[in-house]
Amino acid sequence: MTQDPTHQQDLPRLLVHETLHVTRAMKIEYRLVQASASLLCRMPLNLAYYLAPRFGWLASLHKRYRHVALCNVRTAYGDSMSEQAAMKIVRGAFTSLCLSAVEFASLPKLTDAYLKDHVEIRGLENLKRAHDRNKGVILFSAHLGSWELAGSYVARFIHPLAAVMTMQRNPLLNAMVMRRRQDQSIVLIPKPLTHAPLSRFLKANYSVVFIADQYSPHGGVEVNLFGVPTLGARGPVVYAMRTGAPLLPAFAVRSRTDPRQHTVIFEKELALEKSGDLTADIRRSSQKAFDILESYVRQYPEQWLWMHRRWRDIT
Repeated sequence: MTQDPTHQQDLPRLLVHETLHVTRAMKIEYRLVQASASLLCRMPLNLAYYLAPRFGWLASLHKRYRHVALCNVRTAYGDSMSEQAAMKIVRGAFTSLCLSAVEFASLPKLTDAYLKDHVEIRGLENLKRAHDRNKGVILFSAHLGSWELAGSYVARFIHPLAAVMTMQRNPLLNAMVMRRRQDQSIVLIPKPLTHAPLSRFLKANYSVVFIADQYSPHGGVEVNLFGVPTLGARGPVVYAMRTGAPLLPAFAVRSRTDPRQHTVIFEKELALEKSGDLTADIRRSSQKAFDILESYVRQYPEQWLWMHRRWRDIT
């Protein structure tokens, strides 16, 4: 595997120890999550998969997150969807999130053989063609399907992977999540981003993934998602333009008939706009990426993270 061009082993420790204040509530939250993750990892996988939809049903009873998810579904689909159909998508999204949590907690025990039996790759020729240019590859991805398991598979079997990571409010949880990802051979690039670290990974011909579907109030680019304006991440397009690295949409989806089976899809390289008007080019290129994301969400609506407030003026 290509050598990591930075030193990552101390990142979790530093992100805890450099934090000025860790509250008692943060410590309690961390211990609960740590205990749950440990229990799920020790639990037989078939039992964990059996319990996940039950946990998803319980999670869907959370009033605030259910309200946000329902508002988002209504915003996206308008009057074309019945209340019953909207609620079915919301419950599916909670179930999908719980399934993904089970898989994230279980990653340490998932063998190479298990992953190879349960993950299918499509469009690998698109990724290989992009890497042949030796400029690295920027992957535009989303909170769809089991994105953590997909990242583990790519990093372990396909190509060195670095992930742009948003810091969580709880530094103890943040460190735990970072360690888990690093243990899966994923190298982390914490936000806020600067050009230098990301450029080093691209020069080393890494795949650099942006999970880019969340609302981006600081420096975001205005795009339409389901025909509704929102602020999306501009980073994937901006860094592709700056570095010349190919930009590929890439998504993970879960089988509807067997929740243990996954497909990771690498789309063809996105053609970036080059009119000379940088602001307009970033916006039009970003819109292309979000249009592809929308097409996947429409195919697998129950697998998207609807609980995130993407349309802030509405939800």
